[in-house]
Formats: sequence, C-alpha cells, structure tokens
Amino acid sequence: IVATHSWTIPSWLHPYLDNTSWDDGAADLDSGHGTHVAGSILGNGVRSNGGIRGMAFKAGLVFQAVEQYVDVKSEYEALVPDGYRLYGIPDDLNSLFQQSYNDGARIFNNSWGSNSDPSGNLIYGQYTSESQAIDKFIWEHKDAVILFAAGNEGRDSGSRGMIDADSLSVQATAKNCITVGASENNRPHGSIPAPGADVPYGTGGWAADFPVSPISTDHVSDNSDGMAAFSSRGPTDDGRIKPDVVAPGTNILSVRSKVAKKRGWGLLPAGDPRRNFYMFMGGTSMATPITTGSVALIRQHLQNNGFPSPSAALIKAILIHGAVPLAGQYAPAEVGSVPNNDEGWGRINIENSLFPAPPAKPEFCDFSADAVAAGDQKSYTFTVVDCSVPFRATLVWTDYPSTPAAGGLVNRLRLSVMAPDGIIAQGSPENNNVQQVILNTVQAGTFTVRVTGINVPTAAMPGVNQKQEFALVITGGL
Repeated sequence: IVATHSWTIPSWLHPYLDNTSWDDGAADLDSGHGTHVAGSILGNGVRSNGGIRGMAFKAGLVFQAVEQYVDVKSEYEALVPDGYRLYGIPDDLNSLFQQSYNDGARIFNNSWGSNSDPSGNLIYGQYTSESQAIDKFIWEHKDAVILFAAGNEGRDSGSRGMIDADSLSVQATAKNCITVGASENNRPHGSIPAPGADVPYGTGGWAADFPVSPISTDHVSDNSDGMAAFSSRGPTDDGRIKPDVVAPGTNILSVRSKVAKKRGWGLLPAGDPRRNFYMFMGGTSMATPITTGSVALIRQHLQNNGFPSPSAALIKAILIHGAVPLAGQYAPAEVGSVPNNDEGWGRINIENSLFPAPPAKPEFCDFSADAVAAGDQKSYTFTVVDCSVPFRATLVWTDYPSTPAAGGLVNRLRLSVMAPDGIIAQGSPENNNVQQVILNTVQAGTFTVRVTGINVPTAAMPGVNQKQEFALVITGGL
C-alpha cells in the first residue's frame, strides 16, 4: 500500500448533519465494497496460500476512501436517511485523480457512478461536467488510464425479455476512459443466498427488474458467454458506443474487509478457514477491477518492451483489440456483432491482447511525432505472409474534452485499411474515438493502414498542441 487517503464530508453539507466528525477514516466499515474491489485488482492471496488473488498481485495501491457516514438532521431524513454515502467525492474530479497521480498511480479504478442531476432527475447517458473532467484529466495526463464501471441499471421495463438501452452512469460516458460492463461469471454454485443455491435473475430484489423469461429464469452466473442482466447499456446520448469492454461481474470472490458489517453476496461455506477473509460480490463494480488489474499487466508488458510511458490510448487500444465477442445466451441473443451497446467490443482477454495465437503477430504504434492535423495522413505498411488469420486494426485517440452541451467528438480522425488489391475498408464507428477494421478474408502482400485527420479544430483547443495524437494496434499473419 503506497498511500491511503480519506476524503471528508464537504463543508456545504455540515448544516444538514448532526455528525460529530466529518471524517470517519479510511476503514471499510459498511459493505466492504472498496476492499473487495482492491482485492480483485491486486490482492496478494496471503490468506489463501495464493489461491485467491488479484489480477496484478504485485502492484502498488493508492487507496482513496470517499465513503462517509452521515447522521442526517431529523428534518431532512425523509430526503436522505442516515447511512454511508459517497459524499467524499469532490465536485472537481481532477483533484481526486491528481492526488493519486502525485502518489505515482497511473491506473485509476472507479467502481462508482451516478445517474441523476442535483434535482434528482435521471440523466442516463448524458455527457456532463463530470464526464468532461474525466476527459480533461486524461487529455492533460496522456499516461493516465482511468476506468469507470458502466453502472448496474440494466432493466427489462417493458417485460419483453430484453434489456433496455440507455442506462449508463454519466461518468461512464466520458470519451477517454475505459468503460466496463459486466458479463456473467461461470460459477453456478455461487453465493446467493448461500453456496449451492440456484439463483435466477427473477428472484429477490431483482424480480421487478426482470419479470419474464428468458432473463427471469436464468441463473446469474452460469454462462460466461452471456451478459449480466443488470449491466448498464449504451449508447451515450450523443450516440457513441459504450461500454468499451466487459468482464465477469457476478459471484466474484475477493477480499473481505475485517471490519465490514455486511456479507456482500455471501461468504464461503461454514468451516472453510478462508471464510472470514473473502466474500462474493457482484456488479459492474466487480467487473471493473478485474479489467483494471489486466490493464496493469498490459502496462507492465509495454514498459518491459520498449514503451517506458505508454499512453492511455495505446493501453485502451490493446485491451479492446484483444476483446472476444460474446456469443450470448438467449434467443434472440442479448448481444450482436461488435461493437454494440451491450458489450462494447467484447469480453477482455489479456492473452489475446498481448500474445495472439500464431500465426497472428501484433504491432503497436504510439508515437507523438505521428500526430495529425486536419487533412494530414499518416500511413503504415505491413506485409502479410500468412492468410489463415484475419487482419485487424484498432485506432484509439485521447480526444479533447467536449462541453456538456455538445458532447461527442471534438477531433475527428478516420482509420482505413487498403488491401493488396487496392480495396479500402473504412474504420467504424465513424463517430467514436475508438475505430476498428477487421478483414476476415486476407490476401498475401502489402496492407496499408492509414490514419487521416478529418477535423482537428484548432480554435476548439486554445493553447494546446494543434495536432491529434493517436495509438494503433495491428494483428495479422505478418
């Protein structure tokens, strides 16, 4: 643990509270949520002889505790009851990120989000001042990889047996972050309400959200090719694809806070010596740290192989490039061809991202000197000698922050791939700062991958570099 910080209740809330203290410290006293999340990223498995540990179990942790207990004055309890709230989150998210960045962190896990305005109105999918702040921090700190949970607002409100679109948390709409949704785990003998129980989505607290088949009768964690029903869906209100990727988010076993009052989704069986130290939880909050730990391993691999300070855009491109499309588990399937607003570009697969099965070989491009202005083109050539695997190209750029009123892209680039026969395939989606080309039928010979500056409005970026940097990932039988 590199550092631990507790963010206090802000002064503007003090007149509404009877608290005797504005800071209850960093201990995870209520749900154990933050401890569980941290364990999925980098728990070292010491209480399980290494059997239960995080993705990047030798990484360092800067922990920022933003949950505080509030004792609400009686006249306001009808609006906000007493309890633990995320009131430590500052109005300016850049101050939160900057503190960790100053402590040496370059990867930021955020298993939290909001979906209402100050008046309580639902604003799913909107690009807000918080979305803008996230984009601004990454724009100004090109090596800062910020991940956000998509949210747990997936619903079948029309009793159609299908999950509604447009339920993203507003932080998850940021262009430059990695937004993570939840796929199902493969743990059918999971934890709700006890190990071995058969738990479909249409039971307990979920019954009203998923009232009809096939979702209501489906077990929450029995098919790793299926989406978790509760996972928030895109698109953003300005029409971009979100989430970016998904990872397992049901019946996730990780570290349990020794002072937490709650038991998550359940504990290990009675008599198991690890019972006091681990518990099950679920949500996009649990999918995000699995992805965050994977990002740490990608970053380490890049640093060990010629990229001492890899950009957030390159890491995002590598993660998306290796993602595996879900097959789905219902008829009709709850997912479609990627990218889509259920799973984004698919379920993360770190092996596929870094070490694709031969004869596929990866190439990474992440050079600030290759930045493009409007009308510029940057071309790369690759020689394909084995046609048995697809040729794939993924482009990502860290876009300049939009205004909340406008949303969407500020700088527009376009990816294209020209095959040896001269036929050109354009990257899609065109309105996204993630674009991809996949050619399943491949010819031997020279492929030209081109990045074009379609619109890079210098007036919209006062005082900054007037060109747009980008990252590119290629795989094929090179």
